[in-house]
Amino acid sequence: MEPLIYIDTREQMPIEFTRSINIKLIVGDYTTKKHFNKLHLERKSPADLYGTILSGHKRFHKELRRAFENQIGLIMIIECTEEKFYSMRWRGGKYCKVKPETLKKIIETIKERYRLNFIWCSNRKKMKFVILKLLK
Repeated sequence: MEPLIYIDTREQMPIEFTRSINIKLIVGDYTTKKHFNKLHLERKSPADLYGTILSGHKRFHKELRRAFENQIGLIMIIECTEEKFYSMRWRGGKYCKVKPETLKKIIETIKERYRLNFIWCSNRKKMKFVILKLLK
């Protein structure tokens, strides 16, 4: 049976689960009772990720600090393959001005500095599967 998934009330495009409730989470978008305030998952579309690492980095860094201060493990799940993200083959990607090499350096820096794992998912179905697997 699928666990009860807690979805942050601010999540704009929530993934549908058989069993879920909306609650305000300190950080991230998804967790369960078992992992509440221990492990949370942050979902990003490719456009969200692009905006977050370039123009929304102050807010993102505050979230990462909150996770660290509250000892909450945070995993970033991206609704796009890594290859598509860096080659800008996602909705709106053709308008992006930052070179793929620069994006890779920024993401590598974030991974190292904050010990943040990135999981790339090719579609929402795969993302749902990954979320359920991580939160079982």
